[in-house]
Amino acid sequence: MKKKYKRSKILIRPRLQLLYALVFTSTAALYVFLQTILFHWTVDRIADRVPTGGEAVLSQVMVAMRTNLLITFLVLVPLTLWLGVYVTFRVAGPLYRFEQFLKSVKNGERPGPCRIRKTDELHDICALLNEVTAPLREPAEVVRLDDGEGVPSPTPAAEDSAQTAHS
Repeated sequence: MKKKYKRSKILIRPRLQLLYALVFTSTAALYVFLQTILFHWTVDRIADRVPTGGEAVLSQVMVAMRTNLLITFLVLVPLTLWLGVYVTFRVAGPLYRFEQFLKSVKNGERPGPCRIRKTDELHDICALLNEVTAPLREPAEVVRLDDGEGVPSPTPAAEDSAQTAHS
């Protein structure tokens, strides 16, 4: 049976995810403010053209606009923050996985191939990581000496450096 990876943390890369969520929220807020300003300008122009009662209509519209603006932000901010975090899951998760994978290779461990969820992005980078680290993740060959003790054979990189040193 295939092992299914389940996300256990909402903020895998908090700085990255919150930064993008903030960008989404700021962009949405900018749109709301622009619409509010344009709507106010339009109503103000209409109120100036009305022969009587334009000021009363304008004051009522201003109260309604403030209420609508507040409600919009109360709905918009949490929604876009959530959306920003949710959208970044598919990038932040693989980045976290790549970091953990590379740390284990750096520490001399031999992890299995790097794997990410099918729904995640960056599969091409995961494949490239596997390709580049394949020699580092393979078990070292053991050369048997006459006394039966096993000694790891030198890696190809060590042999190349030894040949360069003798040249």
